[in-house]
Amino acid sequence: MLKARTVREGSVGLLALAGLLIFGGSILWLRNLKFGQEGYSFVVTFPDVNGIQEGGPVNFRGFRVGQISRIQPGVNGVDVTLDINAGLLIPRAVQIQANSSGLIGETSVDITPLETVPPEIKRQANFTPSSGDCNPQQFICAQEKLQGAAGPQLIPTLARLSELYGNEEFFNNVNGAAKNTAIAAQQITDLSEDISSLAGSVEGEIKSFSAAANSVSATAQEATQLVDNVNQIVGENRNSLNETLGSVNRTSNQLNDLIANTNLLVRDTNGEVNQLLSSLRGTLGEVNAKLDSVDTQRLTQNLEALTTDAAQASANLRRLSETLNEPANLTVLQQTLDSARATFENAEKITADLDELTGDPAFRRNLRDLVNGLSNLVSSTEQLEQQIVTAQQLQLTVKTLQKHIESLEAAKASSQAATSLEKR
Repeated sequence: MLKARTVREGSVGLLALAGLLIFGGSILWLRNLKFGQEGYSFVVTFPDVNGIQEGGPVNFRGFRVGQISRIQPGVNGVDVTLDINAGLLIPRAVQIQANSSGLIGETSVDITPLETVPPEIKRQANFTPSSGDCNPQQFICAQEKLQGAAGPQLIPTLARLSELYGNEEFFNNVNGAAKNTAIAAQQITDLSEDISSLAGSVEGEIKSFSAAANSVSATAQEATQLVDNVNQIVGENRNSLNETLGSVNRTSNQLNDLIANTNLLVRDTNGEVNQLLSSLRGTLGEVNAKLDSVDTQRLTQNLEALTTDAAQASANLRRLSETLNEPANLTVLQQTLDSARATFENAEKITADLDELTGDPAFRRNLRDLVNGLSNLVSSTEQLEQQIVTAQQLQLTVKTLQKHIESLEAAKASSQAATSLEKR
């Protein structure tokens, strides 16, 4: 019980202490008290403070740099003490106004510089406004007294506007101006529509005129070029034209003579032509009789038999060439040739070595027989190579026979066509 009571009393004490701390902090916050910062202050006299209150903001170039610490009304104005942050130098040429934002907005003191501080003076300003070496000609120093101005006030402005708008003459002027503005706007709209339609029609006319001008210009250029070409051709070929005209005249005379001679020749050779036609008719009869006597059916059968035999021979040759030209057979033959060459070379080396090591005639004879046998093997491989070449030649022969067969088939077709014509 005692421990619980002690805890409750301690909690009450801590709560009371926390409340006092919060209350004191709130007071300090409301008074905008900042620890560890020393500022400076100066007094501004306003004819009308426009609702300024202590603790109100002080703005320099729109940024808050201090607050209002004291307001002292007087006979000729209101003295307002401004506390400014330490280290901020404010130029002497400034405008200080008490401005209110909106109907219920907070009233603030706005400081607006009217001139720019030269760079050389800014570099020399190595002092603070509260120090003794502050330059009052260029900057505002601590504890100075300046003159302020009341900013624009909303309520008086609205009252003047209401009074002005209540004037009947002014109202009639404004109403007439509004009506004239509406009429002018409608006329401007109509004028813009007319201008748009006129611009469209003018643009179409300009396009058509431009196209016509371009076509006329192109036609004129072509006509000029044509005239130049004609003049050039006439100038270059004047002599040739004269010679050509002379040749044409001579040719026409020669043609007249030729026509006369031709008429005489036709009269003379008319009988000979008739005799020639009669002899041609007899010759055609003899040819037809000989064609009838030819046994075209036997010739056709012989051609068919020859075609069949040639096709079978070409098929056999094709199978032989395909067998010899198979990649596996060619590879085996090539490997055999390579092995035979390698064996022959090794045998020659061994023979030379053995001839040096031993002088036995029988051994040399056996080796000679072995070499001869290998030579025969090489010759057989050479024969195989010749057979391969022969197979390739046979393949070419097959192609040639195929061409002959095709020509025979064409001859057969032509003979059949001749037979059908004779039957008709």
